[in-house]
Amino acid sequence: MFVKCSLFIFLSVRSILPLAPMTITTLLLLAQGCIVGVLCGHFYVRHRAIRANKIKHLIEIPGDALMLAMIMLIFFVEFFVHYAIAAQWEIVSSTYFSRCAITASGLAAGITIGRTMTYLSKYLKAESTSLSKP
Repeated sequence: MFVKCSLFIFLSVRSILPLAPMTITTLLLLAQGCIVGVLCGHFYVRHRAIRANKIKHLIEIPGDALMLAMIMLIFFVEFFVHYAIAAQWEIVSSTYFSRCAITASGLAAGITIGRTMTYLSKYLKAESTSLSKP
């Protein structure tokens, strides 16, 4: 889990490098987005029921359309930000745009981290069952 969380934070930092230099403000905006994202990810899945097979180290997570919509929204925002940078739009040079993009990048990483941590906690607390039958 630590590797996955570290990977998402690394990708988030890497995606904002063209927008702003690594300053305290940039790191604080990224951290703020991550913290809010972790809370959103946790609250989004906290009441979900899971099933776990601890012998095979498997977890069954319910799927829903909202998760797909969230993934598509994250993709759209990241695509728009990087397209705006590549097209050299004037909006990219504004402080407001870079701050929003940095916070959105931290939010995307945080949501994934929050969901992962919550599902790991549920997995550790769950009883082991066979996942072949509902």
